Amino acid sequence: MYKHLWVTPYAPAELYPAGWFPNQHAGGDGLPQWTMADRAIDNEDIVLWHTLNYHHWPRPEDWPVQPVVYASFHWMPDGFFDENPTLDLPHR
Repeated sequence: MYKHLWVTPYAPAELYPAGWFPNQHAGGDGLPQWTMADRAIDNEDIVLWHTLNYHHWPRPEDWPVQPVVYASFHWMPDGFFDENPTLDLPHR
């Protein structure tokens, strides 16, 4: 909830970002615990975890049915290539 982007090395047992039993744990399991280990991610298979939160302030118009609320995630590379990789494609 406090961080929106997490990266961890792949581990088969790390399936759920809040841990296996979040409703039965005092807190701090999952991503907070895994990242405290400070494991290297260079040349490793990684998992990118992202969190989307939105806040809804109730309005009189929301009663009795709340309208649709959208949340999205868009990831666009910046500086991934030195140049456009399609520049050397043959022209028709």
